[in-house]
Amino acid sequence: MISCQSFLDKLSNNTIDRAEFHVIINGMRVFSLRTLRKFWEQYPDAEMPLRTWFRNAERAEWNNLSEVKTTYPHADFVGDFTVFNIGGNKYRLIVRVDYQYKRVFIRAILTHTEYDQGDWKE
Repeated sequence: MISCQSFLDKLSNNTIDRAEFHVIINGMRVFSLRTLRKFWEQYPDAEMPLRTWFRNAERAEWNNLSEVKTTYPHADFVGDFTVFNIGGNKYRLIVRVDYQYKRVFIRAILTHTEYDQGDWKE
């Protein structure tokens, strides 16, 4: 994160890039809401929990899994991915978090049964 003065300097000199601006203003950048929307169109009961997760993630300023766990205590690190329980443990949201650049990339959203099959790891 850059200092307020550094941000103002870059803004006045027009040297700040869009991605950096987004991080400074909004916290994490999640790719993408469209992926979540496709899932909740198939599983309508997942819409509110996924919208809530998306909103929380965009406002977060996570630097590591410990900070993620302050908001989501049941989040787990599996391989290179962070796995969130969604909808009362009915669904699994699998993401890759780039803490340095404040980006979250959605790998998959699965039912608990699909997750247990493990195909998403390939």
